[in-house]
Amino acid sequence: ALGVSGPVVVDVVAGSGPYNEQVTFKSNGLADSIRPNATNTITINGNGEEINTVGTRSNRSVIYLNGASHFIFDNLNVVAKATENGTRCFTINKNSDSNTISNSNLVVSNYTGSLNSTAYIAFSATTTSISSGDHGTGNLIINNTMNNGSSAGGPYFGVVDYRSRLTRGVGNSIVSNKIEDFRQSGVYLYYVDGFIVNNNTLKHNKNQFEIEDFWGSFVPEVYGIFAYYCESLVPTQINNNIINPPLIENSLYGIVTNELNSDTTAPIQINNNEIKDIEQDNSGFNGLYIRGSNVEVKNNIVDSIRVNGEVDWSGLYYGTSRGGYFAIKKGIVSGNQISRISTGGNVYGIDFAYSSKCDLKNNRVSRLTGDDGTTSTWTTYQTHGIKTYRINRLNISNNLVDDLNGAFVQGMNLHNSPDSVFVHHNTVVLDNDAETKYVYTIAGANTRDVKFYNNLGFNSGNAEGMDKHFMFDVRDNVPTSKIKFGSN
Repeated sequence: ALGVSGPVVVDVVAGSGPYNEQVTFKSNGLADSIRPNATNTITINGNGEEINTVGTRSNRSVIYLNGASHFIFDNLNVVAKATENGTRCFTINKNSDSNTISNSNLVVSNYTGSLNSTAYIAFSATTTSISSGDHGTGNLIINNTMNNGSSAGGPYFGVVDYRSRLTRGVGNSIVSNKIEDFRQSGVYLYYVDGFIVNNNTLKHNKNQFEIEDFWGSFVPEVYGIFAYYCESLVPTQINNNIINPPLIENSLYGIVTNELNSDTTAPIQINNNEIKDIEQDNSGFNGLYIRGSNVEVKNNIVDSIRVNGEVDWSGLYYGTSRGGYFAIKKGIVSGNQISRISTGGNVYGIDFAYSSKCDLKNNRVSRLTGDDGTTSTWTTYQTHGIKTYRINRLNISNNLVDDLNGAFVQGMNLHNSPDSVFVHHNTVVLDNDAETKYVYTIAGANTRDVKFYNNLGFNSGNAEGMDKHFMFDVRDNVPTSKIKFGSN
């Protein structure tokens, strides 16, 4: 007989494993009367037993949900032992909705390559590559551990949900997981409209691979969480995640969103995340890299970041490290703490660009060091507390910037013609011995309607070079009639 008429629980007998096999589940083709649903679920209770496989050329997934809905997989050890493309613990596709993977250990032990078809969990139309489709919605991935089982292995992605402009849809919830040993992205979401990624801990694989191209070999960028072209049709959150990988040779991005847009009254939330205790060799760093609209970024911590060595290339290219980069149309960036970032190149606490209708307030930027003595003689690298670029209709208030170090320091730099910007009740304290220091800078010939009120600036340092220390630096043909100062 096919189908179910009530809730079903399958108990795997404790001590009966491990099981060397693959399992495929299907249910969406059944008649409504016998198809699993929110009441009549099917639960696989693993009792801590292991299921593992090397798989076949056409399918190297241990468990395959091929149009299966309302399944619960709990307390399983799922070990993917393959070494080729498509190595996965789970593949989920063909409108597999409302499934739960919980309290399980997912292991990719033997795979050591660089193919992006590998993952602990892949929402993908095929088992051998990452491809778009209607994979499913309302799935919950909760309280699992994902790692390489203390081997040298590990997949390209932790959890990947890959769709397209034509197959985009509401996504899934990835909550309270420990995702380790991935090589490129812990969570990767592509054209997923609405999702929750909360309370996860992410650490990448320290054994990174190299990619060959025209320029030679290089180690690709690593992302903790990456969301690309996602429209928020339902509440969308990236909250309370911790990203603190070991020593890394790659360029690291903690959280990246590109065109993450909300069309609802509720803003997209990127709140209370921690990106900290990171050491990098010879590459740029970005803690938060946020592009989108109707976004709130609140109370995140980017702390204790060390980028070792020289980050330029023959004097022609140099890396830049940022606590946070924001390009937001309508949003709020508030209560974030950016601190203790040290690099041989440029460093920005907060870099706000191409943004409008935003509040930048109540943030603290402190203890940044650019040009730390390991840089090339080709250029002088810079340290910026808060920098803006091509902004309009911004409110910048109640921020604290202090303890910036380097050869060239700017506390708050409004660059490239700010328009309709109100800067008030900020405090910038530059008490180091930088050769050149600017507390507040305004630049750009098309600057207009910029107001500075009730700001505090403090600038001290060594006696030598004091002629290069300025409280306000108005440059690049800024029309002074377009700036108003009051009670600073």
